[in-house]
Amino acid sequence: SAAARVLECPTIQIVLHNIKPDSNWNEVLKETSFLAGKIADIGAQHDIQFQLEPLAWTQFNSLSKSLEVINLANRDNLGTVVDFWHLWAAGETTPEDVAGMDSDKIYGIHICDGKRPATGEEWVETELRGYLLGDGDIPIIDWVEAVKATGYHGAWSPETLSPVHWEYDLYVMARDAKDRIMQFLHP
Repeated sequence: SAAARVLECPTIQIVLHNIKPDSNWNEVLKETSFLAGKIADIGAQHDIQFQLEPLAWTQFNSLSKSLEVINLANRDNLGTVVDFWHLWAAGETTPEDVAGMDSDKIYGIHICDGKRPATGEEWVETELRGYLLGDGDIPIIDWVEAVKATGYHGAWSPETLSPVHWEYDLYVMARDAKDRIMQFLHP
Protein backbone atom coordinates (compact mmCIF):
# COMPACT_ATOMS: atom_id res chain seq x y z
CA SER A 1 0.00 0.00 0.00
CA ALA A 2 2.85 2.37 0.80
CA ALA A 3 4.50 1.59 -2.54
CA ALA A 4 1.20 2.03 -4.39
CA ARG A 5 0.82 5.45 -2.80
CA VAL A 6 4.32 6.51 -3.87
CA LEU A 7 3.59 5.26 -7.40
CA GLU A 8 0.28 7.16 -7.41
CA CYS A 9 -1.60 3.90 -7.98
CA PRO A 10 -4.90 4.36 -6.12
CA THR A 11 -6.17 0.78 -6.47
CA ILE A 12 -4.71 -2.66 -5.79
CA GLN A 13 -6.45 -5.80 -6.99
CA ILE A 14 -7.20 -8.78 -4.75
CA VAL A 15 -7.45 -12.11 -6.58
CA LEU A 16 -8.72 -15.12 -4.63
CA HIS A 17 -7.00 -18.11 -6.24
CA ASN A 18 -6.83 -20.34 -3.19
CA ILE A 19 -10.51 -21.15 -2.56
CA LYS A 20 -10.98 -24.93 -2.67
CA PRO A 21 -13.78 -26.03 -5.04
CA ASP A 22 -15.53 -28.05 -2.31
CA SER A 23 -15.43 -25.27 0.30
CA ASN A 24 -18.61 -24.17 2.02
CA TRP A 25 -19.52 -20.75 0.58
CA ASN A 26 -20.67 -19.35 3.94
CA GLU A 27 -17.30 -20.19 5.47
CA VAL A 28 -15.48 -18.75 2.44
CA LEU A 29 -17.59 -15.60 2.66
CA LYS A 30 -16.88 -15.11 6.35
CA GLU A 31 -13.11 -15.70 6.04
CA THR A 32 -12.72 -13.73 2.79
CA SER A 33 -14.66 -10.76 4.14
CA PHE A 34 -12.58 -10.75 7.32
CA LEU A 35 -9.28 -10.89 5.40
CA ALA A 36 -10.38 -8.37 2.76
CA GLY A 37 -11.37 -6.03 5.59
CA LYS A 38 -7.96 -6.39 7.23
CA ILE A 39 -6.23 -5.69 3.91
CA ALA A 40 -8.49 -2.68 3.32
CA ASP A 41 -7.58 -1.36 6.76
CA ILE A 42 -3.89 -1.43 5.82
CA GLY A 43 -4.64 0.34 2.54
CA ALA A 44 -6.75 2.98 4.27
CA GLN A 45 -3.66 4.14 6.15
CA HIS A 46 -2.16 5.03 2.75
CA ASP A 47 -5.35 6.22 1.02
CA ILE A 48 -5.41 3.09 -1.18
CA GLN A 49 -8.49 1.15 -2.26
CA PHE A 50 -8.81 -2.52 -3.21
CA GLN A 51 -10.85 -4.19 -5.93
CA LEU A 52 -11.91 -7.81 -5.72
CA GLU A 53 -11.81 -9.83 -8.95
CA PRO A 54 -14.25 -12.72 -9.28
CA LEU A 55 -12.68 -15.66 -11.16
CA ALA A 56 -14.85 -17.71 -13.52
CA TRP A 57 -13.58 -21.17 -12.56
CA THR A 58 -13.76 -20.66 -8.77
CA GLN A 59 -16.55 -20.44 -6.23
CA PHE A 60 -15.87 -16.70 -6.13
CA ASN A 61 -17.21 -16.26 -9.66
CA SER A 62 -19.98 -13.68 -9.66
CA LEU A 63 -20.79 -10.07 -9.05
CA SER A 64 -23.25 -11.06 -6.30
CA LYS A 65 -20.54 -12.95 -4.39
CA SER A 66 -18.12 -10.05 -4.76
CA LEU A 67 -20.77 -7.70 -3.38
CA GLU A 68 -21.48 -10.11 -0.51
CA VAL A 69 -17.82 -9.95 0.51
CA ILE A 70 -17.73 -6.17 0.13
CA ASN A 71 -20.90 -5.68 2.17
CA LEU A 72 -19.80 -8.03 4.95
CA ALA A 73 -16.31 -6.49 5.11
CA ASN A 74 -17.97 -3.07 5.33
CA ARG A 75 -14.99 -0.93 4.32
CA ASP A 76 -15.23 2.28 2.31
CA ASN A 77 -12.14 1.41 0.28
CA LEU A 78 -13.23 -2.06 -0.89
CA GLY A 79 -14.93 -2.51 -4.25
CA THR A 80 -14.91 -4.79 -7.26
CA VAL A 81 -13.63 -4.92 -10.80
CA VAL A 82 -16.16 -5.75 -13.50
CA ASP A 83 -14.21 -8.23 -15.64
CA PHE A 84 -16.31 -9.01 -18.70
CA TRP A 85 -14.78 -12.42 -19.41
CA HIS A 86 -14.78 -13.78 -15.85
CA LEU A 87 -18.34 -12.68 -15.14
CA TRP A 88 -19.67 -13.79 -18.53
CA ALA A 89 -17.75 -17.11 -18.64
CA ALA A 90 -18.95 -18.15 -15.18
CA GLY A 91 -22.53 -17.59 -16.32
CA GLU A 92 -23.61 -16.32 -12.89
CA THR A 93 -23.74 -12.58 -13.72
CA THR A 94 -25.68 -10.80 -16.44
CA PRO A 95 -25.30 -7.31 -17.89
CA GLU A 96 -28.56 -6.48 -16.09
CA ASP A 97 -26.89 -7.35 -12.78
CA VAL A 98 -24.07 -4.96 -13.61
CA ALA A 99 -26.48 -2.21 -14.69
CA GLY A 100 -28.16 -2.38 -11.29
CA MET A 101 -24.91 -1.80 -9.37
CA ASP A 102 -23.90 1.19 -7.33
CA SER A 103 -21.10 2.72 -9.41
CA ASP A 104 -19.27 3.65 -6.20
CA LYS A 105 -18.44 -0.05 -5.75
CA ILE A 106 -16.93 -0.38 -9.24
CA TYR A 107 -13.21 0.37 -9.01
CA GLY A 108 -12.25 -0.80 -12.49
CA ILE A 109 -13.38 -2.43 -15.71
CA HIS A 110 -11.54 -5.23 -17.48
CA ILE A 111 -12.93 -4.95 -20.99
CA CYS A 112 -12.01 -8.21 -22.67
CA ASP A 113 -13.34 -10.99 -24.86
CA GLY A 114 -13.16 -14.75 -25.17
CA LYS A 115 -15.13 -17.95 -25.16
CA ARG A 116 -16.63 -20.30 -22.58
CA PRO A 117 -15.42 -23.88 -22.31
CA ALA A 118 -17.67 -26.45 -23.95
CA THR A 119 -19.46 -28.85 -21.62
CA GLY A 120 -16.86 -31.08 -20.03
CA GLU A 121 -14.00 -29.06 -21.50
CA GLU A 122 -11.14 -28.08 -19.21
CA TRP A 123 -10.75 -24.43 -18.18
CA VAL A 124 -7.62 -23.39 -20.08
CA GLU A 125 -7.75 -19.67 -19.56
CA THR A 126 -5.06 -18.78 -22.10
CA GLU A 127 -7.08 -20.55 -24.81
CA LEU A 128 -10.49 -19.31 -23.72
CA ARG A 129 -9.24 -15.74 -23.39
CA GLY A 130 -6.92 -15.70 -26.40
CA TYR A 131 -9.10 -13.24 -28.31
CA LEU A 132 -8.85 -9.54 -28.96
CA LEU A 133 -11.82 -7.37 -28.05
CA GLY A 134 -14.64 -8.05 -30.50
CA ASP A 135 -13.21 -11.37 -31.73
CA GLY A 136 -14.74 -13.66 -29.09
CA ASP A 137 -18.27 -14.60 -28.05
CA ILE A 138 -19.00 -12.04 -25.33
CA PRO A 139 -21.77 -9.58 -26.26
CA ILE A 140 -19.42 -6.68 -25.50
CA ILE A 141 -21.88 -3.89 -26.31
CA ASP A 142 -24.37 -5.31 -23.76
CA TRP A 143 -21.71 -5.29 -21.05
CA VAL A 144 -20.48 -1.80 -22.01
CA GLU A 145 -24.01 -0.41 -21.93
CA ALA A 146 -24.58 -2.06 -18.54
CA VAL A 147 -21.49 -0.39 -17.08
CA LYS A 148 -22.50 2.96 -18.59
CA ALA A 149 -25.97 2.58 -17.01
CA THR A 150 -24.37 2.60 -13.55
CA GLY A 151 -22.88 6.05 -14.12
CA TYR A 152 -19.33 4.66 -13.81
CA HIS A 153 -16.68 7.15 -14.98
CA GLY A 154 -13.40 5.39 -14.12
CA ALA A 155 -10.77 3.51 -16.09
CA TRP A 156 -11.49 0.88 -18.73
CA SER A 157 -8.57 -1.52 -18.85
CA PRO A 158 -8.05 -3.86 -21.81
CA GLU A 159 -7.12 -7.38 -20.81
CA THR A 160 -5.78 -10.03 -23.16
CA LEU A 161 -4.58 -13.26 -21.61
CA SER A 162 -2.98 -14.77 -24.69
CA PRO A 163 0.59 -16.01 -25.11
CA VAL A 164 0.21 -15.41 -28.87
CA HIS A 165 -0.72 -11.75 -28.38
CA TRP A 166 1.96 -11.27 -25.73
CA GLU A 167 4.51 -11.74 -28.51
CA TYR A 168 3.12 -8.80 -30.51
CA ASP A 169 4.72 -5.38 -30.47
CA LEU A 170 3.53 -3.70 -27.27
CA TYR A 171 2.86 -0.33 -28.90
CA VAL A 172 0.84 -1.94 -31.70
CA MET A 173 -1.19 -3.98 -29.19
CA ALA A 174 -1.86 -0.93 -27.01
CA ARG A 175 -2.98 1.15 -29.99
CA ASP A 176 -5.21 -1.69 -31.24
CA ALA A 177 -6.72 -2.21 -27.77
CA LYS A 178 -7.47 1.50 -27.45
CA ASP A 179 -9.07 1.62 -30.91
CA ARG A 180 -11.21 -1.44 -30.16
CA ILE A 181 -12.33 -0.05 -26.79
CA MET A 182 -13.27 3.27 -28.37
CA GLN A 183 -15.40 1.47 -30.97
CA PHE A 184 -17.48 -0.01 -28.13
CA LEU A 185 -17.52 3.02 -25.86
CA HIS A 186 -18.38 5.49 -28.60
CA PRO A 187 -20.07 3.55 -31.44
